[in-house]
Amino acid sequence: MKKILLLIVIAVAAKFGWEAHKKKENPVVIENPVYGETRVKLGVAGREIEGVMFVKNANDAECRSTIGKFDGIIDKSSCEKVNCKIVSSECKPELTARNARLFDNEPTHVSYVSLARTRPELREMRFIVWGVSVAESDDLCKRIISGNALQIAKPTCIHAAR
Repeated sequence: MKKILLLIVIAVAAKFGWEAHKKKENPVVIENPVYGETRVKLGVAGREIEGVMFVKNANDAECRSTIGKFDGIIDKSSCEKVNCKIVSSECKPELTARNARLFDNEPTHVSYVSLARTRPELREMRFIVWGVSVAESDDLCKRIISGNALQIAKPTCIHAAR
């Protein structure tokens, strides 16, 4: 009987420890973010464009895990259908001023996709494509949102400044 109680106590303690661990990794507010930045070159209609995915992570380990997953997804799916190449994937404690403004949902000279953090286990993301016109970026943004394969987050188009 004592052994069963001890096992129950250990199980309950382990559950609370795991919950505390999860809350630590999924804070409500990310105070010292580490940004993942993955850049992809795409050959489309005889020209080269650059897509960039930014992710606001809770820490460096999480960032490295996130960009590793993106690299695998991009290589296996997207690059089979179009001529693309991952140019860089890195984690950094801060973004350039130009890219940091994306997380304030400020307009740029092209439209981009903003994914809000709707639950603690999710992360804010931004996806922007350079080398396209405003009309092309608007169209791309609308297609991503209407397709919304990412149904776990709420995507928004941040339209270009006009």
